[in-house]
Amino acid sequence: MSSERRTPKTLLTVSSLAERAGLSVHVVRLYLRRGLLRASRRTSAGYQLFDEDDAERLRFIRIAQRLGFTLAEIGEIVRLGHKRESPCPIVRSTIQSRLDETRRELDDLQVMLERMQHAVALWNDLPDAVPTGNDICHLITAVAGSWPSDHSANMQPGRARRHPKARSQPR
Repeated sequence: MSSERRTPKTLLTVSSLAERAGLSVHVVRLYLRRGLLRASRRTSAGYQLFDEDDAERLRFIRIAQRLGFTLAEIGEIVRLGHKRESPCPIVRSTIQSRLDETRRELDDLQVMLERMQHAVALWNDLPDAVPTGNDICHLITAVAGSWPSDHSANMQPGRARRHPKARSQPR
């Protein structure tokens, strides 16, 4: 029988945990509300207390976010982990889908970049002008007919380019 004594775990308040993780208290509380994090204990006054495992959980959440996972997806991964089920198949398929989506968005952005560069080059030779008739800004209308044929087909009249969805996640 060993006479080793266990070192008691250091317990942290929400603010101490947030500070240690380099996050705001607001973000830590958001993770608590979303079920991504649970307090290890509560004081008699009701304060939530956290341990080093919780600090590691915050680190995990931040890494997953940097890989592009949403908080909902991270929540599902965490829930599977709590149930002692492997989240790896979901992690792999989600990141592969996100990778495919990101490649498509990059392709769209590359086309847009080329259009913008072409427009700027064309506009260097055009003077400023006052609107006439239906022509609000001749710079914009002048560029449409001068796009390389492979790119102009992608921009149909009446269809705006869809921008990638903005995610509202704390970073």
